Amino acid sequence: MAGKRRSIHVDGIAHGMPIPMGSLVGNILFSSGISGADPSTGKVPDDLEQQCAFAFANMKKLVENAGGTVDDIGAVKITMKDRAHRDTMNKSWVESFPEAESRPARHVDENPGLAGGMQIQLEITAVIG
Repeated sequence: MAGKRRSIHVDGIAHGMPIPMGSLVGNILFSSGISGADPSTGKVPDDLEQQCAFAFANMKKLVENAGGTVDDIGAVKITMKDRAHRDTMNKSWVESFPEAESRPARHVDENPGLAGGMQIQLEITAVIG
């Protein structure tokens, strides 16, 4: 029997554990860690710029799969292996949120121990609709 919470997935991206990419509770979407994996291969590329592009594309797809758009995202937490590379990440950030006066809140944290070759991981909260 389904409850008021619904698991949201992105094709080609899996955590390797019984964890959905996102959880929609009412109209609020909470994400798990969104990696920069290529959904066509499931692999994380070595290049940070590619990882950033895939991470933000995977974020967009997650929100769309929940019935929303990137305009519904209220907050993005970004974990980077090395915060010194924020300029590379900011390219994908600005492409995803081009209007300076309409961007979600953001926090960037550093974790040198990101697993599986990841250099970036996103986590979002969105209000759909």
